Amino acid sequence: MRVILMILFAILCFDASAQSEKRMIRAGNRQYDKGNFVESEVDYLRALTEDSTSYKAAFNLGAVLYKQERMEDAERVFKGVVQDSLSEHFSKASFNLANSYLKQRKLKEAVEAYKGSLRANPTDTLAKRNLAYTQKLLEEQENQENQDNKDNKDNKDNKENQDNKENQDNKENQDNQDKKDQDQNGDDKEDKGDGQPQQTPGQMSKEEVDQLLEAIQANEDDTQEKVKKVKAAGAKQRNSKNW
Repeated sequence: MRVILMILFAILCFDASAQSEKRMIRAGNRQYDKGNFVESEVDYLRALTEDSTSYKAAFNLGAVLYKQERMEDAERVFKGVVQDSLSEHFSKASFNLANSYLKQRKLKEAVEAYKGSLRANPTDTLAKRNLAYTQKLLEEQENQENQDNKDNKDNKDNKENQDNKENQDNKENQDNQDKKDQDQNGDDKEDKGDGQPQQTPGQMSKEEVDQLLEAIQANEDDTQEKVKKVKAAGAKQRNSKNW
């Protein structure tokens, strides 16, 4: 008897929980229709608190997150829904997951999700249209990336060629400068020698000129002295005759 009562109690609790979960979903749907997405999100979360396995609560939660442009959160919820969905719900869950990928420009993931949706429901024209659109975007993206890679490679090659040319020009300029410096150093060596004044043949050095001038001055002084002595002797003779 006691076991039977426990089973009945569990059934009643489960039924109450199920009723509460459904009531929260209905409340969330009403808020969703009014555009009150935050309030709707809260109701769906309450429904999941009552029954964490509720497909409707999780699916609707993903939808309201999508409406709020919270794409990463919507993606995370729809991934869980897809994994737990039965075949009859898999198509819609995959479609919504693909939409959340597309909004984030995760084009490869979106293409695969749309394909998954169509595998579960090949007659879904909206999924077909979205798949074709996403594949076109992906092709354009890949073409642009290839072009960018080519441009980057061309720019890199051009820069390397320019650098090589500049290096070659710099090397030639340096070689020319080195040659010029060597020529100038050669001239300096001829002019300066060991650092002593140099003289060309037939020219006198400064020291020799100074010595010559000193000798000339000395000779001139000696000559003047002799002239003075001669004049003095003549005057003395004239004075003697007068006496």
